[in-house]
Amino acid sequence: LFLTFGDGFAALAGERFGKHKIFNSSNKTVEGTAANLTACLITGFMFWFLADAGMKPNIVQIIFGSVAATVVEALPIPRDNLFIPIISGFVMKLLK
Repeated sequence: LFLTFGDGFAALAGERFGKHKIFNSSNKTVEGTAANLTACLITGFMFWFLADAGMKPNIVQIIFGSVAATVVEALPIPRDNLFIPIISGFVMKLLK
C-alpha cells in the first residue's frame, strides 16, 4: 500500500508542485517526498482503522514503515519500486 499510494502521490505532487530538487542528478523533489510521507501515513492509519485485530499494525510500525518507504523512494536508486515494499515491510516486521 505504501508503494501504491505513496509513490503515486509523490509522482503527482512532484510533477505539479516540485521546485526543490533533493539530488541534482535526479527528478526527486522535496514536495514529492512530503506528499509520499503524507500519503503513506494516511494509508497506514486507514489500514489500522479498517484492519481486523490480528492484522492491525501498531502506531510505531505505521510511522517507521512510512518513513522507511519515503526514504527509499527519495533516494536516487534504480528499481526503488522493488525496494519500497521490501524495506518498509522489513522495518515494520522488526518493530512487531
